Amino acid sequence: MKRIIGHFPRAVPLTMLALMAVGGQAGPALAAEASATEPLTAVRGWVPAAQPMVVRVGPGVTHLALLDAAGRPLEDKDIAAGPDGMVDIRPVFATQLNIAGTYAVAAAVRGAALGQFSGTPLIVSVRADTRRGAAPGPMVTRILPLTYARIETDLGEMMLAFYWDAAPNSAEFIARLASEGFYNGLTFHRIEKGFTAQTGDPRGDGTGGPGMALQPEFSNKTHKRGVVSLSRVTDPSEGPGVPPRPEYAATGGSQWFISLSDVATKQLDRKYTVIGRIVTGLEVLEKLEKVPVDEKHNFMPEQPVIVRRVTVVPVTANDNPYAQLREMDALTGGN
Repeated sequence: MKRIIGHFPRAVPLTMLALMAVGGQAGPALAAEASATEPLTAVRGWVPAAQPMVVRVGPGVTHLALLDAAGRPLEDKDIAAGPDGMVDIRPVFATQLNIAGTYAVAAAVRGAALGQFSGTPLIVSVRADTRRGAAPGPMVTRILPLTYARIETDLGEMMLAFYWDAAPNSAEFIARLASEGFYNGLTFHRIEKGFTAQTGDPRGDGTGGPGMALQPEFSNKTHKRGVVSLSRVTDPSEGPGVPPRPEYAATGGSQWFISLSDVATKQLDRKYTVIGRIVTGLEVLEKLEKVPVDEKHNFMPEQPVIVRRVTVVPVTANDNPYAQLREMDALTGGN
């Protein structure tokens, strides 16, 4: 039987990351309004390549660390902030921040273990222009506080760590929907044991969304158990070695699914946008698989399984699920 992951087919209308990363004023939907006394905050959320990449550091912060998307330290530098606490990190980390890629910047404790940092690190996504014939080099930088999602359900709580490097736009969109209450009270409308559990539909039947669609961000991240991906409309012509056509690939929205297998979901690799991985609360997946479903009606649970609330939470040294994400990815081959 053909698997359908998405809407019903129809017309498309440290240890400091472990931190991990991506990539001003930080978006209010992703973090509380920054205080001048916090250790590290973004001044702008979008920075053109030719302009200063300014952050604000709190009193007493004299050292910053730069890490790659896997949480490995790249550079650490002493800084001297002005009276207003402003620091241009572009010249501080000139070697890396002039290269397109995903990084994290943290207010670090010099000489301490990498897991010791102050406040919430920043995701710094240096982006090139990927259009055909575009000029080489960075075009713009996106700066956001590093966050994760706490998913509260009838069956327990899970923590979702985002793959900010693999799907920065999709991860940010889902986090924004969550922070604005979109998922509160929705259901897992499709649960197929040994395959996937799916939610995020305001209609509750697999046909709904946020009223807009996202461009795909397919990557080499694989659909291991606990991995979370965006749902989309299935292309009738896709199959092994045959990717979805653009008009089907670009139909992701608010719906996402959790892989319930390390094997059965391999067919989804590089065809769906992987946005993150469940790092705690894996026992909830076992409970989801035991929910009675109606197989004749798209594996819809016989009794609703409610997503009570999805909360977006800033990372701190004492609340950092990206440490678990790095360990889990290392144990399962890095992807």
